[in-house]
Amino acid sequence: MPDAVDELCEGLLRREHLPSISVAIGVGDAVVDTRSYGFADRVHRIRPARDTAYLLASVTKPITATAVVLLAQHGLLDLDQPIEELLGGLRLPRTPAAGAAPTIRQTLNHTAGLGTYWDFYYADRGDRRPPFAQTVERYGLLFRPAGSAFEYSNLGYGLCDQVIATVTGEDPAEFVRREIFQAVGASTGRVGARYRGIAPPARPYPKEPFGPYPDFDSSHRGASLAWLSAEDLVRFGLSHCGTNSVLTPDSIEQAHSPGLPEDSSGESYTLGWGIRRSGSTTILSHGGDMGGVGAVLVIVPEHQVAVSVLINRSSSLTFARAVSNAVLDSLVPGFTPPISSPPLSRGPRLGAGGWSGVISTYEGDVPLYLKVDADGSVDGSIADQATVTAVVDSPGPDDVFEVNLTLPQRMPTADCAKSAETTICLDLQEHTATGAARATRRGEPAGRMSDCRTHWVQLTRT
Repeated sequence: MPDAVDELCEGLLRREHLPSISVAIGVGDAVVDTRSYGFADRVHRIRPARDTAYLLASVTKPITATAVVLLAQHGLLDLDQPIEELLGGLRLPRTPAAGAAPTIRQTLNHTAGLGTYWDFYYADRGDRRPPFAQTVERYGLLFRPAGSAFEYSNLGYGLCDQVIATVTGEDPAEFVRREIFQAVGASTGRVGARYRGIAPPARPYPKEPFGPYPDFDSSHRGASLAWLSAEDLVRFGLSHCGTNSVLTPDSIEQAHSPGLPEDSSGESYTLGWGIRRSGSTTILSHGGDMGGVGAVLVIVPEHQVAVSVLINRSSSLTFARAVSNAVLDSLVPGFTPPISSPPLSRGPRLGAGGWSGVISTYEGDVPLYLKVDADGSVDGSIADQATVTAVVDSPGPDDVFEVNLTLPQRMPTADCAKSAETTICLDLQEHTATGAARATRRGEPAGRMSDCRTHWVQLTRT
């Protein structure tokens, strides 16, 4: 391991109070270096071993995407067929703005038209994951025509899990363990709410010292709940560089082909991978940022290089990326780290006056009222809650709506009873506005990650 990486990791442990960092490097057809720092289990002072698995958060996505591409390679599905054909009878609800069902490919590259979504069900408070059909009926809503825009959706990868189950007739986690992990030599690999491997995993921790992060489940396991050691994650990464791959070269090319134009930072998204250019070199990667997790996998197929960095603490993705950049700087000639997307200037504003309409929920329509002043400030209310001042946000590089504003009010449904704020995202027409209302919990106890559930909004200028 380069001395600079050792120094960086040791410094991060001290300054940021991280429990542990595990780093692995693969070149050609082998893992060439592995290094761990800190404690996988702080309470029992257990250091990470080479077979210590970490929760991967969204680094799960390229694994699930690989499983789906493998099924296409075997002729068991077509990436360009409507995903509804392989959901076991489930149908995706549609807004008036949506069109035909998205394809499997569009679902994998986040252009299906689904809204922003994540959910977590904590074992220590008796949460139970609802039937997936219920989640799809309530939140598998198509907001726009498939292929028209990128909106990152964990629920889309929950749908891809359902595709795997429909096609194979087995638990997607078992299919991935056998056909992906076992095939590439990743013996620590598992998918699920709890780690079921042989050696104890790294214990996830929140940012603040509340003790270990509780066990939890999710409706989108295929987006968030894979476990691997740093070494085995590199083995999976090298399989996408053509080493011991379960995919043919043609399938790898499909998996790595961008599904949409580059954004303002020069990045795009393929089937489970972010993709960008560093000079003349193509770099594919995915990060994971979730309760108790910061994870990065980067591959450079041209140089047959893979790097993984795993941290068992919330709010640590930035540190994992810093470590992976330091490693790549020593391995890839001319490597440049990704640039941050510049914030966009303020876009269109809601016209002054009143706007009234509804938020459509599974329990029925909920009244929404906004009052816009001439200076662009907004007051609003949801249902019968008192009028409050909204925070109006400038659109960010990943925003797909023209106007974003946040009301510190809950969404009055049973699913969202503990939500503390609702972000209203709108596209503007002459006298109407349509879009999404994202209900998010804040202030979860013991540093837990909240939920985000998205609903359809329709407003008319009054």
